[in-house]
Amino acid sequence: MSQLKEIKVPDIGDFDAVEIIEVPISVGDVINKEDTLITLESDKATMDIPSPEAGTVKEIKVSVGDNVSEGVAILTLALSEETGSTAEEVKEEPSPAQKPSSGNHSNAGNHADKEIKVPDIGDFESVEIIEVPVSVGDVISKEDTLITLESDKATMDIPSPEAGIVKEIKVSVGDNVSEGVAI
Repeated sequence: MSQLKEIKVPDIGDFDAVEIIEVPISVGDVINKEDTLITLESDKATMDIPSPEAGTVKEIKVSVGDNVSEGVAILTLALSEETGSTAEEVKEEPSPAQKPSSGNHSNAGNHADKEIKVPDIGDFESVEIIEVPVSVGDVISKEDTLITLESDKATMDIPSPEAGIVKEIKVSVGDNVSEGVAI
């Protein structure tokens, strides 16, 4: 029923045979458009490769340590826009947590709201947020990027320590944050 799509490495500039240093997804994960599929590291840069589509991961075709170039297959995705059941499951999942009195206590007990804070970011104080790639309602996986910070010395992605559903975003692009600030 679901339409499968092979997701490939997009144009990554002048880089060729770049090493994969992280694969933060697993078979069966429900991912959103722009969620990180793999992280590549060249001698000049580290780059996250985002998903061009939302869906469910059916097969992963690469591993940490593999060298990839533009056009190499990363994974097979069952597209959520094409599958009524997958898209509806993602949309309906938050309901039991938002309405614990609905009588569905088994699901409500599994969902606990957790405030995510900026982790230890080294000696940096008051670092500017240059990107917030998540939105309220997004289903995120552990290690998905929540915010991207830029100091005068480095750009850093702050990953989620937990998988879950984004309920509230407490920061915006342009805000300056330090360790311990609620995201």
